[in-house]
Amino acid sequence: MLNFSWDTYAVQVSDDDMILGAPVSMVLMSDSLLSIYDARKDNYIWWLNVNNGTYSSCLHRGEGPNESFGVNNISLMDGDLFVSSSQDNKLFRISIDADSLSSTINTLGTAKTDVLKGVMISDDEIIYAPFFEDSVRFVSAKISGEVVDTIGRLDFIAGEGDFVPRNSLAPFSMAVSKDRDVMVASNLGWNIIEVFDLIHNNSIMLKGPIEIESKVKMIETPFGRTAKQSPRWEMFRNPSVSEDGFDVGYIGVKIATSDDLNKKISSILCFDATGHPTKQLVLDEEILCYAIDYDTMTMYFVPTDGNPVVKKLLLSDKT
Repeated sequence: MLNFSWDTYAVQVSDDDMILGAPVSMVLMSDSLLSIYDARKDNYIWWLNVNNGTYSSCLHRGEGPNESFGVNNISLMDGDLFVSSSQDNKLFRISIDADSLSSTINTLGTAKTDVLKGVMISDDEIIYAPFFEDSVRFVSAKISGEVVDTIGRLDFIAGEGDFVPRNSLAPFSMAVSKDRDVMVASNLGWNIIEVFDLIHNNSIMLKGPIEIESKVKMIETPFGRTAKQSPRWEMFRNPSVSEDGFDVGYIGVKIATSDDLNKKISSILCFDATGHPTKQLVLDEEILCYAIDYDTMTMYFVPTDGNPVVKKLLLSDKT
């Protein structure tokens, strides 16, 4: 695996008045516009013009028709932002005026089952991970709720006893390509990256870059028996899919102490469209989330040190 390098020091692009809470993920909407999901603000979605620092926010926390009690995923959809929500299972498509940064929220409907995460793949079809269904990784369904197909499998979950493989035992981050032909799911606790060719109904499962010996075990709690991964790991976060492949944020830490829970992305792993590893960007500091513009070789990210701000770094494809 070859290494990226960078030509400049990181430069802050967000204004000091743009006070981030807990940014979880970024989506590059265009060469000048970022969308940021922030879990600890009353408005979940930030818009940031990375050229001039102007910003706005939308999708208020609440129970109104264009509000939500939580967000579980954001993704690009024909220039708009698709948002799948948690707790209330609402589905949103948000349009943004690039000049004024004003938003138009369109509530598409409500998923018919509890959704762990989801992406939109056409005007009337989504792919989502059901929270409780046995052994089912993803479901392709119409916005109306009609199930079209199931996608993927959960047999990579190793365990003992009488546990049932469910998505709650394998939380992940997910992303879909701009043309919605390829979907990537990077596992948060298992050393597995799932890559789905949605056009040809093929998939590959990548394992690594380190070996782990985790198993699902049945644990006794004051509220009864529950299944948990043991030992726990922090592995991958924040995947994104480009025309030529995909990348994922890598942590690779075994949870042995409470301090380990605070470990964040320390490097970025890049792969071609076939899943072959191509490059690695080893970071000088840990980051919360990132997005890479491969046309300009610019990485936007939020570092963990200090108050959360958005910075940019110019990358070189040097070896």
